[in-house]
Amino acid sequence: MKHTYRFSLPGWAVPQQQEYYTAMAKRGLFVEKRGTWLTRFSKGEPKDLIYRLDAAPGRNQEPEEEQRRFYESCGWRFICKADYFHLYCAHSDAGELHTDPQWQSQTLAPVKKSLRSELLWAAVEVIFWCLLAWFNFFITRGLHDELTMAEVAALTLAQCGFVLPCLIFLLIVLKLVRSIVALTGFSRYLRQIRGENIHPQPLKRFLRIQHGTSALYACIFLSLILSLFLLMPRSVPMEQAPENQHLLHLEQLEPDITVFQGTSQLGVESGQTDVINVPIASLQLDNTQLSDGSGNSPWIFQHYIHLSGPLDPGLVTQAMAKYWALGNPLAMDVPGLDYAFPDDSRAGMVELCICKDRRILFVQYLGHASDVQDVLRLAQQALTTS
Repeated sequence: MKHTYRFSLPGWAVPQQQEYYTAMAKRGLFVEKRGTWLTRFSKGEPKDLIYRLDAAPGRNQEPEEEQRRFYESCGWRFICKADYFHLYCAHSDAGELHTDPQWQSQTLAPVKKSLRSELLWAAVEVIFWCLLAWFNFFITRGLHDELTMAEVAALTLAQCGFVLPCLIFLLIVLKLVRSIVALTGFSRYLRQIRGENIHPQPLKRFLRIQHGTSALYACIFLSLILSLFLLMPRSVPMEQAPENQHLLHLEQLEPDITVFQGTSQLGVESGQTDVINVPIASLQLDNTQLSDGSGNSPWIFQHYIHLSGPLDPGLVTQAMAKYWALGNPLAMDVPGLDYAFPDDSRAGMVELCICKDRRILFVQYLGHASDVQDVLRLAQQALTTS
């Protein structure tokens, strides 16, 4: 038997589903199974059937055997579970499944309660994400109290991009809107059952809106999953790291250094680097040189971001300098650079954050052979190399 699939209509859209399945039967497509996203139809000869939805005792629960036998004796055959309902069909000459509007309205009361709960949880989810964003700012400021809220927001967007937050925002807003539409639409249906004169929305228009919304929701969800996958950190050999033209090598700052090979207590191997490769080309590098002796070898840490979107490079550069630096670097005018924040207030430690053409590089160097001018010169050379 051949099958075809269509987007499922929302569970609350009772009259629309009944009209839709009846129209599909006249085209030779008969409902077999209704899922959350897709409904499976079997193909056959067109028939004049009518479909009705009956309230289920619980969401996605099978009907009781006694009830099924009673409905079958009245000419109504059980088809499948349909979210909050059970779907039945009969020939067009069969009597109506429900003839008492007041009793039918009472059986649908739990469905309205469930829809009201879904709307409540959707609102709670919006509040949760807002609190999570505020909590992130609060924690970051707690660890780096010199950062302003604007700098925290700019640095967060610079490192994760605008795509991921926008997708999350769109997803939760769309979910909230769908919950509101579901509750209001089902309430209209209940009022219609009670005899109020309510004009139903044309089926074709309803299908266009619902199928378009479902496709949009699916695209946003898949894009969110893909974005999360692209943001997952991974370890690669340093010579294979993307944007490696922006790397400073320890040998440049310590010409006479002997590079030791080994594994740190945290399991990090020499010559390996942790790379966060996000769509805006953010690169975090830790090319610490390890030793098997005293552990006093010089080391270097770097963080590179290529800005994308409407972000102020000066604000992001200053925020990154405050976030990563152990000291409190001050701005310096350096020819050829848009912004520079060097700091050598700690003995043996040079830290700087520089920006050129929306490319930002932070360097933290611990050693004895080079001073802040050497690090600044080599960092500027690395940043401007194409």
